[in-house]
Amino acid sequence: MRACILNSQTKVVENVINLRPEDFTNFFPYKEGIELAPQHDGEIGWTWTENGWYNPDPGPSEEYLADCARHRRNKYLGMYVDSVNIIRWEGLTQQQKDDLISYRQLLLDIPQQPGFPITINWPDPPQI
Repeated sequence: MRACILNSQTKVVENVINLRPEDFTNFFPYKEGIELAPQHDGEIGWTWTENGWYNPDPGPSEEYLADCARHRRNKYLGMYVDSVNIIRWEGLTQQQKDDLISYRQLLLDIPQQPGFPITINWPDPPQI
């Protein structure tokens, strides 16, 4: 079974180890100042409180993720769509033009996808 090892003073998880069920009752700290957490679903760096686990680093904000997604979208627009100049455009078949137009719109609509910016379904670029 999984076991979270806490710093006895700060109650921060220092390590996560595997123990057999019988080892929980016979746990002997391998160094001074550590103890087993009451619950073992924490992660290294998390803190045990009387109300349960506290994760001091919940990850990047949704605003940051949205900015990253828009940056990636703009990069794809530049790489696959906006780089097609008028001379090259005229040499494409109607299907290739339609594929580029559709791909561009799918990229522009990414911020309106349900779950944005946490979950994004990136469209595949057209084969041109």
